[in-house]
Amino acid sequence: ETVFNDNDFPLYWNPRYIGTSRSNILLGALRMRQLRVQPNVGCTVSKLVEHVFPDCYASYHVDRESQVSYDSRFAPTYLQQAYQWQPQEITKQTSVEGSAASYAGSGYFIDLPAN
Repeated sequence: ETVFNDNDFPLYWNPRYIGTSRSNILLGALRMRQLRVQPNVGCTVSKLVEHVFPDCYASYHVDRESQVSYDSRFAPTYLQQAYQWQPQEITKQTSVEGSAASYAGSGYFIDLPAN
């Protein structure tokens, strides 16, 4: 059944085939993870457009990472955890070296059930 607590409807597991040949099966769950940056840190807004765009967001850097929980008032209760920043010890993610930056293992995340 589903991994979400307080869910009013059961979800049962069925194999998730990948591709048209139905020879590959997705094992495990998917994880969505987001890293956010603090507004107006490491960037400036031009005086010409600040009346339209009051905030700027710089490219990601671990020093500019936002750890502020964001508004989840329209989210169901079983998704509340996804709106809370979690440290790398909780996410169990390792840092990832990308082409634009080195991304920390912390952040906002949710594990989606395989069903």
